[in-house]
Amino acid sequence: FGSFTQAVQFYSFNPTVGVGQLHDHYVYLSYAGMGARSVTVTSSNPAIAEVVTPTIAVSSSGSYVRIRGVAPGSTQLQFTGPQLSPTAITVFV
Repeated sequence: FGSFTQAVQFYSFNPTVGVGQLHDHYVYLSYAGMGARSVTVTSSNPAIAEVVTPTIAVSSSGSYVRIRGVAPGSTQLQFTGPQLSPTAITVFV
């Protein structure tokens, strides 16, 4: 068997959060057969947006990642984990 990878999917992702605000973003895996995967979430610039939940278990049922707006600007959130294609999305504060 070959290895199978998939990307984290975003449901109705609103990439904007206010300074000092918390926002939960719903993410999921589109392929149910893989089961839950441990996903590490990092911000390319934590001085702009901080990831409050840096490790989440994501499945086809989904999970939430919580971020906090720190300062005005934009940054990339990166999602990585076993058997996952690296995925990133831009967040604006």
